Amino acid sequence: MAHNPVRKFIMLTLIYGITIFGIFMLQFRNESSFSKLFGFLQLRLSYTNSENTDARNRTLKNGFYISGKGITVFSNESSPMTLQITGKEPIVPVLQNWEETGSDSFTLFFSDNVSLFFNGSGENTILKAELPAKTVSLSIPYKTTESYSVTDINQFRAIIKSKREARILQATSLTADHIKLSASGFFVLFAPYEETRAFSFASIAGSDKASAERLRKLTEKARLAIFNDFAADSPESLNESLVSAFIAESAVQGTYHTAVNSVPASFKEGAKRTYLSAPYFNTLVKMNQTLVMERENILYRIKYSLEKKNLDVFELDRLSPVLLRLRTAEAAPILSLPASVEQFAPNTAQAAGILDLYTILYRTQPANAALLEPVLETCVSILETSCALTESGDLYLKDKDVPANPVLTAKTARALQRYGEIVKDGTIQAAGRLLTASLIQEQLQQSGGTADIKTLADLYPYIAGDNAFYPHIKVIGFENGSPVWAWTAAQNITYAKENSTVVLKTSFMQEESHYMILGGIEPFTSIEIYGLQYRTDPRFETYNSSGYVYNAESKTLFLKFRHKSATEIVRLGYSSRIEDSLSTQSPAQTEPAENGAEQKTSDSPEAENPKPVPVSETSAAPAYISF
Repeated sequence: MAHNPVRKFIMLTLIYGITIFGIFMLQFRNESSFSKLFGFLQLRLSYTNSENTDARNRTLKNGFYISGKGITVFSNESSPMTLQITGKEPIVPVLQNWEETGSDSFTLFFSDNVSLFFNGSGENTILKAELPAKTVSLSIPYKTTESYSVTDINQFRAIIKSKREARILQATSLTADHIKLSASGFFVLFAPYEETRAFSFASIAGSDKASAERLRKLTEKARLAIFNDFAADSPESLNESLVSAFIAESAVQGTYHTAVNSVPASFKEGAKRTYLSAPYFNTLVKMNQTLVMERENILYRIKYSLEKKNLDVFELDRLSPVLLRLRTAEAAPILSLPASVEQFAPNTAQAAGILDLYTILYRTQPANAALLEPVLETCVSILETSCALTESGDLYLKDKDVPANPVLTAKTARALQRYGEIVKDGTIQAAGRLLTASLIQEQLQQSGGTADIKTLADLYPYIAGDNAFYPHIKVIGFENGSPVWAWTAAQNITYAKENSTVVLKTSFMQEESHYMILGGIEPFTSIEIYGLQYRTDPRFETYNSSGYVYNAESKTLFLKFRHKSATEIVRLGYSSRIEDSLSTQSPAQTEPAENGAEQKTSDSPEAENPKPVPVSETSAAPAYISF
């Protein structure tokens, strides 16, 4: 009797074992697996069994496992890959086919127009997805393999380590167990990772790579690349920053007239233009609309940042031109924000924006600049932490743990150079020089040694800031606390008061036409160009001649004239109505009438000699200014 339970246990164990083995064998007969190595990636797929011995012609099960150097990307019934389309519930794409695209690469094809391309060559694993246009996210499960573990993770990258190596996983979005891609962010990189060694600006002081001479030579190469390679770009591929950089550099090279005429009419008259190129072409009034729109958008962003008490507005590249045009009291709230936030912890772009803004305001509006001073040391420290040296001794900027975009890098470098000069700190200046030099060197060597002139053009206002022929804003004076400013490409412009007259002296290339937008100009009673009185004419931009239009509501003067001499003088008269009525009315016109010919459009050879018009017909209302 004592042995009966033992016998029963043995019999049941045998029965269960046979049953489990039978189930396993039945499953094995109905399914088969396939495994192949592509570089260091191991692909494993499952198929339903068939008489066909070619795995690629069998029916695929909806799942996959791809492993290599510490990570497995997979999809199965319990943890499937899911696709989220705008306005729809998440779905599970069905694996339909796969293709071997090379000895180190392959592609998996799914339903719903989804495909995944894997490349396991070299040390890097690359995953590239093709997704429907309205994809919100494609979520792919992943896990670490034996002996590897995640040691650090954020929204964009994960550090995965073993005892022997460390690797970085980078994607549009990451969680602890899913890689998330989108229609705009469809790329994943899994690569070796080197711990960033401690870096300080002091460590590069005295470095030959950080020398002013090296930076000068690289900057010269970059500027010449734009000048020499511009003609190789097709008219359809031109953008405004490239055209503006090319014309500005051509002015330095002495070929301004040729450069302006070489820009295709399709660009000059097209929709790609904004106020940026207005100083070169005859469309001041129209392009000013884009300047006004930009100002309104940035003022809204300023208001939003003040309401939310966040620093996002300091990331904007065009913030400084807007603040330069505000009265001190109007600019003070946003400039005081960084020092007033409870925990000042800007990201890289915000720290660079604040420091760059300070160096711009410091020269013309020091009282406004001073509002930023309490946080400047923190900004410099954050930028120092965001920089890293390569093994070759070049410096690069990180933003959210990945290399920063070129424009942000250039802005940071300019801010460091200017700030170092202000506080007389040579190590900070050297860091700015090295950061700029490293950036230019990289752009000059793009695409197999051919310079990327479009990116260089985007960098031009940062690396060629000494070229005043590039369109820029300049505060030229103040009226009752309000800045008087010019959007111009003039080498120099001054604003002075003489009795009842404002005198504008502008330096530009002789015999070339110069276009300016001037803001903060109080209403005047007369305007004098070439020593002669002129009248306003809303059609002045259709004439191949000098002229102006004034908007009293916005206090904006649109002015164009040909430089008969290197420096031309424009006088704005501010006499009273009584003085004006007692004075002898002299003729005013859009261009001096050398032979009394009638006004013609720019298509007419007589356009330089329009008919004189008396001042009394078009005089603006007088205004009174404190001189």
